[in-house]
Amino acid sequence: MNLPLQAQGIFACAFNQILARQSERVRLTLRPFQGKVVRFAVEQPVLEWVFRIGDRGVLEVVDVATDAASEQQLRIDVAIQLQGGLAGLSALKPPLSLERLLAQAHISGNAELADAVSFLARNLSVSPGDYLQPVLGDILTNRFEKVLTCGSQHSFKMASHLVQKLSR
Repeated sequence: MNLPLQAQGIFACAFNQILARQSERVRLTLRPFQGKVVRFAVEQPVLEWVFRIGDRGVLEVVDVATDAASEQQLRIDVAIQLQGGLAGLSALKPPLSLERLLAQAHISGNAELADAVSFLARNLSVSPGDYLQPVLGDILTNRFEKVLTCGSQHSFKMASHLVQKLSR
């Protein structure tokens, strides 16, 4: 089952914002793969996110129903299947990272694009402090990151429950 387009759009927007704050080398990783389609899937509950890489190397949401009904068959270039479902993901210990998440996944398809996705997983720096520091200052940001780290396991479980409810 595909997540609603709005939820996929939120994920794509967040990813693109994080990507925009990276080094040039990381930002340009996906640019050569313009037009390629990546599918992220979770086993239990069955959820799927499908994205196309846009002309600037950013993620764009694919409306699977519309694309599959069009004259051209939707071709998945790389499929990333997260093993163990959301229950397996919630068992991961903090700090959560894209690299640790993909270590639990089966990746198939275009080898060069799969390598680029793995490169992003290793090199994408996601720190809430980068976004909070200009607003909160150094001391409050440091304290807030400690709270996030301690509470991330609980928050992840709550988020997985929300995704399960959305999928019904």
